[in-house]
Amino acid sequence: MNSIRCHLDELPPLTGKQQKDVQHLATLLPGDNLDLSDIPEVTHWSSAICSSIEPQAPSTEASVINPSIIAKFKDRDQQTGGNY
Repeated sequence: MNSIRCHLDELPPLTGKQQKDVQHLATLLPGDNLDLSDIPEVTHWSSAICSSIEPQAPSTEASVINPSIIAKFKDRDQQTGGNY
């Protein structure tokens, strides 16, 4: 999978159709109407891991899950004793 990185001030302006689509989506799901009551609020981010999964070179082995993801889970399991 390829990644594209850019800064917000480097993005091209939205086309008229894109602006219309964004306005339409905003009417469908205004933020005040989202029910988040079933999602626990996270207030403690000190143990969060950001950008820790590195891209893997293509492998000849058949695998559905990237080996770096499996390694991260194994590492997290050792750190926490299996308690995520």
